[in-house]
Amino acid sequence: MNPPLEDLKKTIYKEIKSFISIPSLIRNFIDEENEPSYYHTIIQENSSLIKIVYDKLNVAIENLKDLQKKLTETMGLSYVDFEGFIENNFTKMEDWRYNYDLLRQKRKEIEKLDDVMKIDCFKINLTPFKIFIDDTFEKVFDVLLTGGDYSLIK
Repeated sequence: MNPPLEDLKKTIYKEIKSFISIPSLIRNFIDEENEPSYYHTIIQENSSLIKIVYDKLNVAIENLKDLQKKLTETMGLSYVDFEGFIENNFTKMEDWRYNYDLLRQKRKEIEKLDDVMKIDCFKINLTPFKIFIDDTFEKVFDVLLTGGDYSLIK
């Protein structure tokens, strides 16, 4: 994911902290020495609500991590040497047929994904992911087809 989730979390925490500290920077119109600033008490009085904001952010980040894990599992196909795998493991025509059908099913699942996914307050553009996976699936289809043709010749 770009940017990495930890960097995203750090940036958002920094922005929240900056936003929350605004009242403490404002001085009273009548500056009395022993009186705490009215604006400064806003932070203290709402500290429980501030915790809720951070909790919701943490939940949103966890949801993004779950999506990242799910997408990473799908991207794992791109690291497999399919030619070697097929050569070593496929012995019957059913092997090619089963994997071809499985790949078509996975491709349909990926096509059903929206180009932009909304998770909590984040919008994730899935178009680059979908293009990458589509290219990977195309390469695997080619290997399956050529491997199946070669198997029939043997």
